[in-house]
Amino acid sequence: MIKIWTDIYIARGARSVQTIDKKNNINYLPLVFEKYKIDSSQFSESNLFYTSKIDDYQKMFEEVNRRLKEKKEIYQPETEMDSIINETRELVK
Repeated sequence: MIKIWTDIYIARGARSVQTIDKKNNINYLPLVFEKYKIDSSQFSESNLFYTSKIDDYQKMFEEVNRRLKEKKEIYQPETEMDSIINETRELVK
């Protein structure tokens, strides 16, 4: 669920980004569901299960938030030096 939620947040954020061919407001959620071979009802059922375990749910979203921050640091570095460091890290992986 952590990976799915991370991708969902990215997909939701991407809705407001204009594509190369000037399209925007594209719903990328179906692509997330396709990636994980689930549908919206399966996702809803899993999400309902986790909401019944609020401590686990909170920990899950803390991890989602950590991953999103990590991705943001990679793709939106604060300085030029950060950008160089991140590019080097990607090459080493």
